[in-house]
Amino acid sequence: GLLNDKSSDELVSKVLGSVLKSNQPLYISELVSRAAGINRNSQRELFRSLLKSSDPDVKFAALNRMGQLPKDDKDVALLRGLISDNEIYSVVNAAMNTLSVWDAKGNIDIFKVQATKESRYSTLRESAIAAMSRDSNPETMKTIIGYLSPNYDRLSRWAAISALRFFYKDLPAGTKALTDILGDNDKEVVRNSLAALADRKDRSALTAIKEFSANTKIDELKKLAERSEERR
Repeated sequence: GLLNDKSSDELVSKVLGSVLKSNQPLYISELVSRAAGINRNSQRELFRSLLKSSDPDVKFAALNRMGQLPKDDKDVALLRGLISDNEIYSVVNAAMNTLSVWDAKGNIDIFKVQATKESRYSTLRESAIAAMSRDSNPETMKTIIGYLSPNYDRLSRWAAISALRFFYKDLPAGTKALTDILGDNDKEVVRNSLAALADRKDRSALTAIKEFSANTKIDELKKLAERSEERR
């Protein structure tokens, strides 16, 4: 491409300015999403201006690029303002993701609120749980564990399992929460829980996994449990 990581600020500004003048949202979002060498502080004001676009793809691209820049209090305020019922899900989700990269703990309040909201395919709750998982606070993990409950839909429960699969590996309560749902009626929830336990490599789960393997009548899950045992 025309731009790379060694491109001068002047060239980056010239190319971006030219595309912006085209007033073609598709071109703008594609350039901001894909061009190398533009995730730099000198373009911060540009990204801020793109957040005012009426095109959600442009906003989405700008939000993802901003996540590659250092945290800035002004930008935190801007992104928190985008997390509202007036924005489409993709923009809200991208804003939450970027805020979690910058400061998950400092924005945990807004993630918790979004996790309580109903949305199509539970997309807001999924993104909120993923954002929360970047906060290492054990109390946040407890909140995430709450979404393992069968009172929630499968996608929400999967999001909670995924959070425990990759985060909080040093906290035994996370392992116990996953072993507690091995007897769940949803086979897919059980499958994902076994995969998460395998990745946690917590030997305290071994007894529960062996018991599950001995009792389950589903061959596929038995084999998965056995593989999980082997990874201990």
